[in-house]
Amino acid sequence: MFNIYRLQTLTIILSGLLLAACGGGGSGDGGGDNTAINDSARTALNDKLISFSTFGSNSDADAFLSGSRDLALCEFGRFGLSEFLSFSSNVGSFPIEDESSGTWSVSAQNGVTSVDLLIDDSTDTSLTLPAQRSFSVQVDANGSVFVNGVAADVQDIAAECAAAQAQFPI
Repeated sequence: MFNIYRLQTLTIILSGLLLAACGGGGSGDGGGDNTAINDSARTALNDKLISFSTFGSNSDADAFLSGSRDLALCEFGRFGLSEFLSFSSNVGSFPIEDESSGTWSVSAQNGVTSVDLLIDDSTDTSLTLPAQRSFSVQVDANGSVFVNGVAADVQDIAAECAAAQAQFPI
């Protein structure tokens, strides 16, 4: 279940970083027959907090990477991304926490729909800004969201997005 502290953090990211960045997002049509797919996906993702996890391992090196991501997508075109990753191995472990924000759009190519992020501010010092990042998404007929093929937890954040937009209109 989603932690309310992380929602407050994302609200701060959305409102605070809007001060530094101007510009909106778009629906990014990707051309051709993909426009209807993009519009449908964007409508389903507007003003939503999408939480999803990742896990990877390398048994040869006894190394594991796990993490959770909370992606807040506001209809007015801004996003906030909070990431917590944990790396552990037989030689040690360390956590990585990053917060990023910017604009978002939806694209579709070869039957794959993606949320495309244009990051304009981040605590991740390894990024050269602006940076781009994409996650494949699928929204099924019941409204369930899958990110990179894994079921995601989705919550409505319309009030938080409206507050962020009202405080720092673009």
